[in-house]
Amino acid sequence: ETGRTKYIILSGGAVHSPYVEAEIFALYLMGKGVPADKLILERKAEHSMENVFYSMEIAEKYGFEKVAVATDMWQSGMIQFLGMLEKHDLSKVDFVPAKFSIVNRYWKSFEFEIDHQLALKEEFVPLFARKDKQTRRIGTHGLLWKPSEYVELTFASDINNR
Repeated sequence: ETGRTKYIILSGGAVHSPYVEAEIFALYLMGKGVPADKLILERKAEHSMENVFYSMEIAEKYGFEKVAVATDMWQSGMIQFLGMLEKHDLSKVDFVPAKFSIVNRYWKSFEFEIDHQLALKEEFVPLFARKDKQTRRIGTHGLLWKPSEYVELTFASDINNR
């Protein structure tokens, strides 16, 4: 409504629950009136650093000039710290840390239901059952990520088409 952004990239796969995180976020935002054609879905990320990397791939491929990551303050700090520690280039990313107390207050104002089943991943296996602890730790540092050969621009209106 305010024109602050043209698109929102929602990032996250089905990691700890059988629901694709990006799709759950999209369903809530659409329920609050955000148009589906403004919500871009990234469904592969399993770790916070991957959320950033895959989103940056989308942004770069489609010519987005600015990218801001909005997440809670702890995640924001962790991503920046691990990015520096592992020498990841995060120079094109601005961070917008959110206070959970404010987010939770707003979140409770949602007075509608979403159909979670739309975001359900069939034959889901949680991350801890797919990867051992050391591999998950390496993933948290962003060291498992490799640039995608194919970056797909998928909008929330395509939730049923995966």
